[in-house]
Order: sequence, then C-alpha cells, then structure tokens
Amino acid sequence: MNTESTKNISEDDVWRQLEEHLVKSEDDQGYILPLELCDLWNTTASNLDSPLAVKCLEHAPELTSSARTRATVLAVMAVISFIGNVLTIISIKNSRRRRRNQNWSAVYALILHLSVSDLLVTVFCIAGEAIWSYTVAWRWGNVSCKIFKFSEMFSLYLSTFVLVLIGLDRFVAVRYPIRAISTAKRCSRFVAGAWLLSFILSLPQV
Repeated sequence: MNTESTKNISEDDVWRQLEEHLVKSEDDQGYILPLELCDLWNTTASNLDSPLAVKCLEHAPELTSSARTRATVLAVMAVISFIGNVLTIISIKNSRRRRRNQNWSAVYALILHLSVSDLLVTVFCIAGEAIWSYTVAWRWGNVSCKIFKFSEMFSLYLSTFVLVLIGLDRFVAVRYPIRAISTAKRCSRFVAGAWLLSFILSLPQV
C-alpha cells in the first residue's frame, strides 16, 4: 500500500514538473519541452495510450568569449584581405590600360580572376563567418542562408580552380616554352570553364 502511494506521488511530481515546462508550439500542433526534460518525458510518455506530440528544444546558443575573439580575428583578416585584393585588381586594371597596344598576358588574366575569387572568399567565407560567429545563430531566413552557403562554396571552388589553372599555365610555360598555350584568348576559355564548374558544384547548397 505504501509502495503504491509512493509511486503515485512520484508520478504526480513528474507530471507536475513536466506540465510546468510544456509550452504550446507556434503552429498549435504540439508542445515544446526543454532538452534536459526530454528523457524524463520519453520515460513517462511510454506509459500513455496516446502521448502528446512533444518536440525537444535545444538551448539557444550564446555568444561566448571564444566566439567573440574568433569573430574579431576573422573581421580583421577580412579587412586586410579585402584591401589587398581590391588594390591588386586596380593594379592589374591599370597595367592592362598601359599595355593596351601589347598582348595581354594570360598570367595577368589569371591573377585578376584569382583576386576576384579571393575577394568573394573574403566577403562570404571570412567576413560572413565573422558575422555568423558574432550573431551566433543565422537570423536572416532559410532562403538567404542557402544563398549564403552557395556563395561561400562557389567562391572556394572558384579560387581553387583558378589556382590550379595558374599552376598548369606555369608548367606549360616551363615544360613547353615554344608551343605554350598560355595565350589570353585560350586562357579565358579555361577560366570560363572554372566559373561554370564552380557554379555547378555549388548547386547542392541550394
């Protein structure tokens, strides 16, 4: 008799504790429960004939000192990288303007595209991650998150592919100096292929 009474009391205490933390979901299709009470709920709900629809809610992330430091370091890196790449693009453009009557070297074209791709990496990978680290959670909706992740992967792919093209260009120039294929016209086709391939490979992020 005492055992049954103790059991009923403990069950009542459990239900009282759960009811205090159960919150109606926004879509009115169930309830939300803190993560630390989910195991207790699963044990209790297993004895019910028709348990409630309960979703376990994880704790909201917080801005820690390490996250703040990471965001600061990434922000400084983003500023330095942005200035450096912009100055590189301006320098190459001015050099091309001065060499208007001369052949445009493929190396200049590749470095220009590398600077553009690194500028995209700076904006979406470094600066974007700095903002994300500071805000802790993404706050701008699902669509913008997909666009951001697509841009992030696209810039990384493009930067990598352009680096590969620079390596191939230097290999051909050294190994086959006479039949070098590093003309600006032919190089532009490879660069266009790098942009297209980066776009295709980044589509799964959408």
